[in-house]
Amino acid sequence: MTDTVRSLTTLQTNLADNSTRAITPQKLRDAVYSSLGVVPYVSKSANYTATENDYVIAVDATGGQVTITLPAAASTRVGKVYTVKKVDSSGNAVSINPNASETLDGSSTTLDITTQYAAISIVNTGSAWLAISEYTP
Repeated sequence: MTDTVRSLTTLQTNLADNSTRAITPQKLRDAVYSSLGVVPYVSKSANYTATENDYVIAVDATGGQVTITLPAAASTRVGKVYTVKKVDSSGNAVSINPNASETLDGSSTTLDITTQYAAISIVNTGSAWLAISEYTP
């Protein structure tokens, strides 16, 4: 018997009703993260646009205000969560900006984190971004 190597776009999974469904690369990454108990982590000290692969974004704003721009809600999967955390003690803000004219919680065009170790988690509804939790030490 020989091994078969398939690309991520052709993987299939069996469902409870014996039908099959394609496993997208993102769903495969989510399953791996979940089973390993790890989440994608990036550290930034300059303006940055979040990607589909990001989850925790730790931001050092010692050198000045840092803006984290969210991708367009319509082009990001529904339920995608980002957690942004300010890790430095400077007075500079970490600013979270939705894409273009999108808003956070229906009205805010920017959300600033100004306290060291404060964090906010944001979820995509498919058409907007909602803050789902905030932590301030």
